[in-house]
Amino acid sequence: MVECPNCHSRFVANTLVCSECGTLLPPEEWTADGVQLGVAEQTDLTEQEEHPPTVRLYVSEAPDQGIEVTVDKKLVVGRSDPTSQVFPEIDLAPFGALEKGVSRRHARLLSRRGIVMIEDLASINGTFLNGKRLIPYLPEVVRDGDQLQIGSLSLQVEVL
Repeated sequence: MVECPNCHSRFVANTLVCSECGTLLPPEEWTADGVQLGVAEQTDLTEQEEHPPTVRLYVSEAPDQGIEVTVDKKLVVGRSDPTSQVFPEIDLAPFGALEKGVSRRHARLLSRRGIVMIEDLASINGTFLNGKRLIPYLPEVVRDGDQLQIGSLSLQVEVL
């Protein structure tokens, strides 16, 4: 069985798209996080990373202002909205996120075995990595020097 990462509907193996919400479904050999693992890696999914990676995000319009985070858990990237009680771990509201089309819960940074990844959370205005639009809920590897675009807000990535 395959479970939709968005609405959690269940489908038979090899179903490609959720008929309930239209989300691209991950293959069965992927984890619930949407991260594909090899057979050897599947045996020990609970192993904790000793040194989780640290990432600095620099806003293109304010290169002297960086956001530094340790990717030791899944971190939501978006904009805070006190009215809706939404407070993402990486808050881009101070950088004009509302005006630049950043959703409240726009994307997610995560790490698997020390590799940093980003996944779009079905945002309206999309998440782009080096100019390529990400498929919702399909993580892509983020490397030092990559250009990340959340809505129309540009960020430079530094993986430490």
